[in-house]
This record gives sequence, structure tokens and C-alpha cells, in this order.
Amino acid sequence: MKLNFLSIAMVGLMFIVSSGWGVVGYAEFPGCPDQSLNPEARFKRGDCSGEGIVNINDVVVMLKTRFLGTFCPPCQRACDYNDDGNFDISDPIGLLEYLYLGGLTPPAPGALECGVEPSVNSSDFGCEVGCGK
Repeated sequence: MKLNFLSIAMVGLMFIVSSGWGVVGYAEFPGCPDQSLNPEARFKRGDCSGEGIVNINDVVVMLKTRFLGTFCPPCQRACDYNDDGNFDISDPIGLLEYLYLGGLTPPAPGALECGVEPSVNSSDFGCEVGCGK
């Protein structure tokens, strides 16, 4: 079996999950400002960096935010890649699978087009970054 960097990274992330890394809801981004409720805000699912494109940088931002607390995402809702209402290890894993392993596409509004959240499951938003506004 041939291992590449992504395989090793996925095994490392799965170890973190199995060792009990907890779930953090949107309101628990330590040191980050509260974001106002705006269910009509447009964003791209997975664009955690707010750059307007979903790529490996967003995975890095997710991990830096969660492990190091060194980045406050401009749109916390975009970091919830799987739209389960929590920012946890499943979000960067899901994004890596989508980007490099042909994994499932993210829930609406998706990673390719800016759009609004069809189901509001959190009170923290503050999006519009990366969508030309």
C-alpha cells in the first residue's frame, strides 16, 4: 500500500477524533467577536478564510482556528463545512475529502457559488466576505 501526504494527514486527523477532541459551537470561537444574526448573508460553504475561493488554505485556517485560536473567521458559518451546527474536526476532514478525494459536495449554498443558508441552525453569522460585498 502506497501512502501519500494526504493519507497520513487523514490518519492523523482521525486519531484526533478518536482521542476525544470535543465539539465547539459557533458561539465558542475563543477571542473572536460576536457576529450579528443575518440569515440573508451570502457565503460559500467551506470558505473559512473569507478569500472567496474554497481551497487547502481554508483547511489550514480551520485547523489554526480550532487548535491554536490564532484566527477569527470572518464568516463562522462558512467554517461549518457539513452544516451540522458545530465547528469540529469533521469540518476540515470533510473539506479535505471534497477537495482531494472526491468526497461529497457541501450542503447549500455549496462551495462554488455564494448563497444564503437555507436552514438557520445558529445565532452567529456575519458573512458576505468573499462574495463581492
